[in-house]
Amino acid sequence: MIPYINIHTHHLHNSPEVLEILNLRAGEDWPENNAAHVSYGVHPWDAARPERVGLLDQIFDIENLSAIGECGLDKFQGGDLAKQTHLFNRHIDLSEKLQKPLLIHCVGYFNELMALRKDGSSALPWIIHGFTGHPHLADQLIKTGFLLSFGEAMIQADSKAVASLKNLPADRWFLETDDSDCSIQTIYQRAADICEVGLDQLKAQLHQNFLSTFVRPNF
Repeated sequence: MIPYINIHTHHLHNSPEVLEILNLRAGEDWPENNAAHVSYGVHPWDAARPERVGLLDQIFDIENLSAIGECGLDKFQGGDLAKQTHLFNRHIDLSEKLQKPLLIHCVGYFNELMALRKDGSSALPWIIHGFTGHPHLADQLIKTGFLLSFGEAMIQADSKAVASLKNLPADRWFLETDDSDCSIQTIYQRAADICEVGLDQLKAQLHQNFLSTFVRPNF
């Protein structure tokens, strides 16, 4: 059976038909964790909090680590861009060292984020989670080498995310629930309807995307 893939969630559901990556945010209480896949990082909102930034090195003790983050840049929360960028660069270094993809939170700083991707030497996947932007931005990000992940925003018919998803190559995106109460099954069905494909076909494609992005050889 091909599972549903939920690449970013704050709530572990333990459904046998869902493969999910549980987000663990440094400095916050975590849910009881028996997840097969987790992500760990310091959120950009915490970039000005040294006590949380200092927890990033705990990443080496995290079991079942499949991704680094969420990490990134936020124009409206998190304070000084230089501090956020320094913290984000530390996550990039860890991504390279541990050979794990980045799960990225980005608000308002997409040009800066694309510049970091272009100017750096990272070969690992960078995934922008919870993407809600317009098709032109989605196209720019894909051409710069990013992958995108979509969530509950697609449920709204007038969402920019709907228009963006319609135009994306099938191998460049994922689905997630983030902090939503909406089930990943509902989000999958909505994405299948938007893309005008069968649910089984979509599950097979996103499972292949997961295998090629998150399941990496040991170095």
